[in-house]
Amino acid sequence: SARKFHDVGKKYLDLWTKTGHLSATDAFVSATNYGLALELYLKSLLIMEGATEIKGHHLDILFEKLSDDTKREITKAYQNAGGLERKEAFYIRGRLTGSNVDEAANTPARGTKLNQLLKNNKDIFVIFRYMFEKARTQNWEYFFFEYENLDVAISALATVADQFLTPDEIQKVSTV
Repeated sequence: SARKFHDVGKKYLDLWTKTGHLSATDAFVSATNYGLALELYLKSLLIMEGATEIKGHHLDILFEKLSDDTKREITKAYQNAGGLERKEAFYIRGRLTGSNVDEAANTPARGTKLNQLLKNNKDIFVIFRYMFEKARTQNWEYFFFEYENLDVAISALATVADQFLTPDEIQKVSTV
């Protein structure tokens, strides 16, 4: 479930918060799980709203498919949890031998608003799941992993998803 993937990813956030260190492999595992948790929460909400055909991995596109009411509730939960404040971000820089440092100047606009966060990390699951391919095909790239803001976004999605469920269903989901 989305909760379990979030739990795995958060384990590494807790480790990084405590030690200030994370291996590249741990960061990739964590980012992949954060991305999958976000994607599964968004897809679950779409199903709860009655959507029947849900495809793709892009978080921003999945978010836009939600009803305006659900988007407002998610945004409100995100803001109430402090999502608009800049949180810690874990930056991963990948470089191959002979790459040009100057190519790294074009980084995406960073922002704390939920729609910007989802846009910047729209394909986080695919990027980090296939990191070995990225490293092989890109000369230089910064990978921004906005740990704490993504954590707040997942909490907001979980809060809104729980609003669709009865207390018995919430209990059942949290024990799976």
